[in-house]
Amino acid sequence: MKVVYDESHNQTWTIDPSLAVSLSLRTNESPRYYSYAHVAELIRSRFRGECARLSQGPFTDEALSGVDILILNHFCRSTHEHMGVGGEGALSPEEIAAVARAVEMGMGLLVLGDFEIDTWGSNVNDVLAPFGLKLNNDTATVEVATARWHERLAIFEVTGVREHPAAQGVRKVSYGSGCTLSLLDGRAKPLIVTEDGAVLMAAAETGSGRVIAVGDSDLFAEPFITYNDNTLLLVRTLEWLGKTAIEKAAQVPGLPRVAFQTAHELVAQVLENGTDSAQGTVIDLTDEENKYLAELLASVEHDPYTDFEAFYLESKLLFHELPRRIRRQLIEFSQKSNVDGVLMLRNFPMDRGLPPTPTKTGERWSKPTRASELWLCSVAAALGEPVGYLQEKQGRIFQDIYPTPSNADKLSSESSSILLDFHTEIAFHPFMPDYILLYGLRQDPLKEARTISSSVRRLFNLLTPGDRDTLFLDLFRTGVDYSFGNFEEKQGAGPLVSILYGDRMDPFLRYDLDLMVGETPAARHALQVVRELVNKVKRDVVIEPGSLVVLDNRRCVHARSNFTAFYDGRDRWLQRMAVVRDLQASFRDRVPGSRVIATDFSDYLSAVGSEGVAP
Repeated sequence: MKVVYDESHNQTWTIDPSLAVSLSLRTNESPRYYSYAHVAELIRSRFRGECARLSQGPFTDEALSGVDILILNHFCRSTHEHMGVGGEGALSPEEIAAVARAVEMGMGLLVLGDFEIDTWGSNVNDVLAPFGLKLNNDTATVEVATARWHERLAIFEVTGVREHPAAQGVRKVSYGSGCTLSLLDGRAKPLIVTEDGAVLMAAAETGSGRVIAVGDSDLFAEPFITYNDNTLLLVRTLEWLGKTAIEKAAQVPGLPRVAFQTAHELVAQVLENGTDSAQGTVIDLTDEENKYLAELLASVEHDPYTDFEAFYLESKLLFHELPRRIRRQLIEFSQKSNVDGVLMLRNFPMDRGLPPTPTKTGERWSKPTRASELWLCSVAAALGEPVGYLQEKQGRIFQDIYPTPSNADKLSSESSSILLDFHTEIAFHPFMPDYILLYGLRQDPLKEARTISSSVRRLFNLLTPGDRDTLFLDLFRTGVDYSFGNFEEKQGAGPLVSILYGDRMDPFLRYDLDLMVGETPAARHALQVVRELVNKVKRDVVIEPGSLVVLDNRRCVHARSNFTAFYDGRDRWLQRMAVVRDLQASFRDRVPGSRVIATDFSDYLSAVGSEGVAP
């Protein structure tokens, strides 16, 4: 699909990130405010399309030949006080005619306006008139009741979504400081309307082409595109406008189906995929691959418990000998993660002569082979660097996870009789792991234990704008884990953090249901919302012997169901490894010459007040 984004008529938005920064410096706006680069990226990733920036006009039949979608986004006259990308904000009669002919021949046209459209000095309505559409010279508002009076707001949410393919699945849209539309003839159909019946978005068909106009250029801009169903609306809009090109691409032999990897693409996949795990979350090694890996295992010379660095170097080199498709999956997961934030690899060669499952804290059994350690290190090589934490199992790199009678009901990895609820692994830590690796040595006898995960990419689109903004603020105090000294399991005995962080369109998640508290009423409300949504979008997997699960500790939270432990050598036994992308960041907090991070949390624990919350 070929999409052209016009920047030759003094548009106020650009798909060039560097130009957006330049524009923002002139007006002291956020560096990403002027950027529509995320829309171009969506077109490339979601539709495997090309989004070209047209910086020089004019529009001609030749220039528009082969274009599947043309985007005209809020342009204005060159003398307007608002900064634009350059050029003159009016199309010539010849250009308008060329656009009309291209649409008639099958091109899709997306036009975005803004409030009081006439004040911007463009002739965008001359472009829309041939299709029965008009942007009105007003500001769309809705009436809102306050404590003492009614007022009209220009920034609002609207649920008046009409049935149309370009709005399929859309329930609520955030609209802000845009204009309304008029439908000039029967070709134009409303898509989004207010309770008062004002049209905010409309579609029309003419000849073989399609047109969509909307009065709000902020609708698909950052951060507004992340609010409610705005992203889904954009996906559906592009699907409808580019229907012919998408259908042609689907008929190309050997063209792989689009992989959903970002928050933009998730909204479409959730509808298509229902409650199943995302495509590519579970990878089964073939019997031939298993046999090949067994040969690699037999070639390993070093022992990880006598010389870990030599063993890890050997594992890194061995990673490059893994089957190509496995290496590809691991590298892509390292670069982009996936919708679920989980990657499960099954059917690794297993350790022979596995001893009984330990039953006491700190107890270690020697295995005659090092299969589990090799697969953990080889997978870690694609992700970063393994680390240990001094307070967690004495800083061991390979952590044996099994139930013990003394911790059966504690918030500990050694529990069994309680649900170990959703949490980011050591969410309180300044150097928390980026990935958690879990390898199955032995399954619990009754096969009850399940590893449950919940991805921020599945819940993010379900958050309201207000809750989303709150979750990006440092208004949440998370507790230090039991194993790090919080033996009374008090909530809030730790640092102040935000739950969402990073990119506002595709954020990371930091959350601990059992130990985190909100500092304000808004934070407590948002925390409860996250608790509900985490449960709403959860998925679960069973870690069988020979299975290795990679949890993206930034993208998903995880939990473990309760299960029956017998303490007779047959119980569930996993090996766990923590991996960080940047080992150097923790240099000052590591035990000298080691991979063991020894950050001291005694100040938080000693400062816990009588109510159990750090001041």
